[in-house]
Amino acid sequence: MNTSREELQKLLGLLKKEKDEDLKQYTEFIKNSSLQQRKAQGVCWYPVQIKETGYGLGEYPYVVLERPDNHDTPHQFQAGKMAGIFSNKQENKDESANGVIHYVSN
Repeated sequence: MNTSREELQKLLGLLKKEKDEDLKQYTEFIKNSSLQQRKAQGVCWYPVQIKETGYGLGEYPYVVLERPDNHDTPHQFQAGKMAGIFSNKQENKDESANGVIHYVSN
């Protein structure tokens, strides 16, 4: 008979497999989809305007972005999730930054 600890370990392993598979599918979607498809799925805001940058508590940098259009378009961005910023300009093509979302306002 399995003990509670063994059952929890088994469940933990299954949850890790599920998380890894979700990440794999998401990564494949991002790699193989167009910018328009990502916008339609709510995983990309484009274009955005940088409204403010600076340093907050603990000298952590921050960026305030605004969507100039499509304010009513549903999205999957929420506080606590990871996000990345990239540039579509040819001279900045290789520049990007990742961070954590602290606040989202529609």
